[in-house]
Amino acid sequence: MLEGPNTTTSDAPAPSAALPEASRQTLQDLRALLDRLQAALKFQKARNEALNFEVTRLKRWRLWLLQRELGHHHASGAVRFPPHRHCA
Repeated sequence: MLEGPNTTTSDAPAPSAALPEASRQTLQDLRALLDRLQAALKFQKARNEALNFEVTRLKRWRLWLLQRELGHHHASGAVRFPPHRHCA
């Protein structure tokens, strides 16, 4: 496969070792901030998925209730709730 040239050598210092202490601290702070923001984004995405699932479930329930009130239920007259899809 095609790969770029290997620009690192065994005697080359790590990129963060060449930085002054203040810059290294700033870089660590930015990495920590990025980690926190990524965790918050992941939490918000999971929360939104859960809320969307709940809204969909309530809409299905409301539709079922409306159909029941209009007399579109099964011929047997048995009251049945709509099937639920569970999250994997």
